[in-house]
Amino acid sequence: MVNVPVVTEKTRKELNFPKVELHLHLDGSIRFSTLLELSLKHGTPLKGAKTVEELKKVLITHEPANLSKVLEAFDLFLPVVRGDKDAIERIAYEMCEDQAANGVIYFEGRYSPNLLCLPGGELTPAGVVEAVKRGFDRGEAKFGVKARSIVCCIRGLDQYADDVLQLGECR
Repeated sequence: MVNVPVVTEKTRKELNFPKVELHLHLDGSIRFSTLLELSLKHGTPLKGAKTVEELKKVLITHEPANLSKVLEAFDLFLPVVRGDKDAIERIAYEMCEDQAANGVIYFEGRYSPNLLCLPGGELTPAGVVEAVKRGFDRGEAKFGVKARSIVCCIRGLDQYADDVLQLGECR
């Protein structure tokens, strides 16, 4: 889990120029407060975390992380947002706000639409892309950033490749 970096006033002055973020994981950049709120709303426990500080202790690793360690955190918190189009739209909108607060004027949020759906659920991969687009559109209008989607194929999940290619072609 990656937390949005804290930008101090000193850092803001030293780095006072427009920034571009080209590799930003939508599902790995969810605010801790949003995750906690959605967890409590849906009754999806996050290892008993009841405060943002407790949630940070559960999700942030301080040891050198390998891919499997990072993916453990995703397995824990993705069920909180999976299949919830309103939550996905909110996450995209909040990403715009967070990026604007850090001086970013353009970013590309990457995600796998298939992994944000529930198998057999109402929300389809195309619905995920539309929810992200709505969130990005609202965020662009409110915060003055440019936000674009990168839909991802995931190694080892070949069954989703055709879906992702079709989604990329029609957007």
